[in-house]
Amino acid sequence: MVLITSTNTCRSLLVYEYTFSTTLRDHFSNEYFCFFSAPEALCEKHFILLFLFKAFNIKVLIYIILPIDDIIQDFFIKKVEWNGEMKNKKKAVFLLGLMILCGIIYFGFLHFKIRENIVNGATSQADYLIILGARVKGNVPSLALQYRIDTAAKYLKENPRTIAIASGGQGPGEDITEAEAIKKGLIKQKIESERIILEDKSTNTVENINFSKKLIPKSSDIGILVTNDFHIYRAKMIARDQGLDIEGLPARTPVVALIKSYSREYLAITKYYLFK
Repeated sequence: MVLITSTNTCRSLLVYEYTFSTTLRDHFSNEYFCFFSAPEALCEKHFILLFLFKAFNIKVLIYIILPIDDIIQDFFIKKVEWNGEMKNKKKAVFLLGLMILCGIIYFGFLHFKIRENIVNGATSQADYLIILGARVKGNVPSLALQYRIDTAAKYLKENPRTIAIASGGQGPGEDITEAEAIKKGLIKQKIESERIILEDKSTNTVENINFSKKLIPKSSDIGILVTNDFHIYRAKMIARDQGLDIEGLPARTPVVALIKSYSREYLAITKYYLFK
């Protein structure tokens, strides 16, 4: 008699007589096998054990050491679950990598467009400059705004017929308007006040250009935008949207503000692409 059982079948100790194929009957007689197990537990692994013990003429096998059924079942279930988790993780990693790659390509494209529009040799004898405002700390121009003032002053000295439109309203923490700060900065560099027109209501680049456009003398034709280099590309696009075919005159961007300025500009350009 061969007695085969497993720990997970002790809860239903029923005796089942299994009908074997003709081939198995040639090797075993019915007296050798009787299973204390549920029918679903009778599978090929038991037959393999029977073959082994028959070969060594062992008549009795007490198979109660390990829950083979549970182990095999759990192994395959866990393997399937593990494979599923690995596939999901690989898919997530692939998608993340793809998103990062697309981001790098996109922001690389934006940076290229920004640099492409930084042209240092602006047309001489322009009819007007529009100097875009930037932050004022109290009544002192920020470094970014000061660079814009310096760039505009240099051009105005070289082109005495050109007028300047100083553009920018008053924001939080500013004691004077940005336009007034620009005017004072130009006057300090010996630019005549009568050559300077104030636009002191705008709060962003779109308003800078829209409000300044209304102040351009009717006889004026050629215009130039003065702003920091990272800002030229978007400012020119906004000007074209408003019907101004205008060049850009880039001022330097402060080194301490490079990362912040370019990061914010990438987002601003993206917003412009989406909502223009």
